[in-house]
Amino acid sequence: MLADSNEPDTWQPYHVVMDLPWDEAEQAVRKTARIIGIAGSNAISEWAREAKTSGFTISAVGIVAGSLQDPSKIGSPHIRAHAAEGKLYREALEKGADKLKLSRRCFAEDKLYETVAAELGLSVARLKERVSQFGAAVGRPWRADEKAAAAAAWVVLGSSEF
Repeated sequence: MLADSNEPDTWQPYHVVMDLPWDEAEQAVRKTARIIGIAGSNAISEWAREAKTSGFTISAVGIVAGSLQDPSKIGSPHIRAHAAEGKLYREALEKGADKLKLSRRCFAEDKLYETVAAELGLSVARLKERVSQFGAAVGRPWRADEKAAAAAAWVVLGSSEF
């Protein structure tokens, strides 16, 4: 969990300040960003502990982000708030992975399948077919977010053999 239930502003910190000029909004969110950073680091650490308890070792992290666009370049305050929050949460996960010395990589959701397919030497159609087949082995739910996570993991783990 990247939000702190004791800190309501961690749920959508940039929404609270979206009408401020960008520089002021960034300044206003600094304290909340630190809280989110700690929560992200704790979440990754807990995830790694749970995996280890279950007999798995986490060696890499693939993060699928809604956008990699620089929020400061977005004119609409509401859209900028969403982009800034996405960036903030993504960076919290990246810092958590770095703390554990895990290999990590971030993918833009809208280019995920094209990027992964190219790196694995597959067509996008074949990649999507294989990712759907993973779902049969994993079981339900197997929604778009699980499929995206599987595609990111596949390339981050560096194997074309799945």
